[in-house]
Amino acid sequence: MQRTLVVYYSISGHTRDAAIAIGEGLGADIEPIVEPATTRITPWSYFTLGMKGVFGMPAPIGPGTYDPTSYDLVILGTPIWGGKMSAPARSYVMAHHGQFRRLALFCTQGGTGGETALAEMATIAEAKPAAMLALSDADRASGKSAEKIAGFVAALRGASVK
Repeated sequence: MQRTLVVYYSISGHTRDAAIAIGEGLGADIEPIVEPATTRITPWSYFTLGMKGVFGMPAPIGPGTYDPTSYDLVILGTPIWGGKMSAPARSYVMAHHGQFRRLALFCTQGGTGGETALAEMATIAEAKPAAMLALSDADRASGKSAEKIAGFVAALRGASVK
């Protein structure tokens, strides 16, 4: 059985909920990307973080608990901010680029831009994703998120036996 890690960044909880569902479906370890303990979370800091995401800049992140190099598959999740991956997710990918044995990507989005952001994540990670998933607010509202997540998990399970 492959060791799997789901790493995600979430403010609203939408990406977290998807990460948990994916992690449970694969029996994976799950780890949030968090701001450093010294970061003071305020409306201004969230605005600044959002602008970094929109302009493709990294943001400070705290140390992780899990070493992604010790996993057979790492699944990265991010919200989409202005058509881009979140700044903390960008920081994580930049810190670990070229280190993933296998990679899968997912995002949550209110509008569009997910596919482009996921492609950019793959480029920065220097990896061809085994699977990618974009979940929209419309998917969540219509109840299609669970079905899409199940398909993503099934695709990853199928890819692990090849």
